[in-house]
Amino acid sequence: MAAYKKDINLFKAAGGERAKAKKMAASKKLILVAIVVVLLVGGAIGGLYYFNKTFEGRLEKLETQAQNYSNTQRGTRSLLTEYKEVQSQAQTAALLEYQSMLSPSFSTDLSREEIMAIRNYLSQDTTGYTIDNNFDDVVDDILGQLNLVQYSDATTYADDIYKASFLYGALSFMKTMRPVFASLPLQYIEENADGTGDAEEYYWYCYYRGKFVMMLRATTGNDAVLATQLQDPALLGADPFCSLDRGISTVLDADFATYTTVSVGDANTQYVVIAITCKTVPERFLDCVENIFSQQMGSVAYRYEVSNFKFEAESSTFSVDFLMTQTDEFVLKDVCDAVTSSPFFVTRMDYAYEISDAPGVIQRTLRFGLNNEAINATLEEAVNFFTIVEETEEEEE
Repeated sequence: MAAYKKDINLFKAAGGERAKAKKMAASKKLILVAIVVVLLVGGAIGGLYYFNKTFEGRLEKLETQAQNYSNTQRGTRSLLTEYKEVQSQAQTAALLEYQSMLSPSFSTDLSREEIMAIRNYLSQDTTGYTIDNNFDDVVDDILGQLNLVQYSDATTYADDIYKASFLYGALSFMKTMRPVFASLPLQYIEENADGTGDAEEYYWYCYYRGKFVMMLRATTGNDAVLATQLQDPALLGADPFCSLDRGISTVLDADFATYTTVSVGDANTQYVVIAITCKTVPERFLDCVENIFSQQMGSVAYRYEVSNFKFEAESSTFSVDFLMTQTDEFVLKDVCDAVTSSPFFVTRMDYAYEISDAPGVIQRTLRFGLNNEAINATLEEAVNFFTIVEETEEEEE
């Protein structure tokens, strides 16, 4: 008996009685499990609700963004259409302007020698101008200022607006056709005097509506003085610009030069845009005739008559009725040879006429092909340029 009680006491000492007393009822376990399940389900529901709200917010933001894009598209569609139309019209205008250079006209281009004379003259410090300019960096600023002339309170004459408008068109054409006109004669200057090394580009001139257009950087010069100097053969060493009196008294054509000076950025950095009317085809012809007569006749008085100047666009031909008095040493063929040896005329082999070498008066209708060095130099580039433009427009459509 004593041993049994001892075992009982040992059992109690080991905690067996407490373990039995702490044993949880099945109902209580079920309640705890139910509570845990409820908590888990509640958490899951809360999480789903949170994520649902988050996604709803993101969706609403994206829908608003899409709506904004749609509104912007609708608001700018007409402007984009208008922009493309204006861009297309500008390209068409450039093409028509360039094509006008392909046909015989009243004005000619300049010879390589004349352009060299202008470039050499501008290289002198005394002129106050240089062809060394950063065209691409400043052209838009200059165009912007030319466009604002019409709104300026200082503009008091219609001629001011017309001049600015003309120069704006000329400079815009120069910018648009840069890939083409960059290949004009003497647009490039070699870095070294011996012609070695890479060519350094000076993009400074083009042709526009019968005028030779230049954009020059000013150092100390005056634009009015420059315009006068460039039209003085004695100073320039060449005579490339028109001097015929057309009987027009407008400011624009009074001296056949249109020009303006524009400050860009720093007021000390100035550029001049100047357009001077090129010499006409009749003038070129008469220059050749005067030169050969002067050589052949010397101080002896001579007389010739010209009439009926004509241009034939389809055949690029210039014709004129010519009368002269032949001598034993100087005949009409000498005159024709002098004309065709110039940079501006070529012999038309398909047009022949009987020429007499007998001394005395002779009268014939002379025909010459017109040579345009500017077109010859840029034709391939122009074809490539307008082809690329056309292909780009088709891709955009």
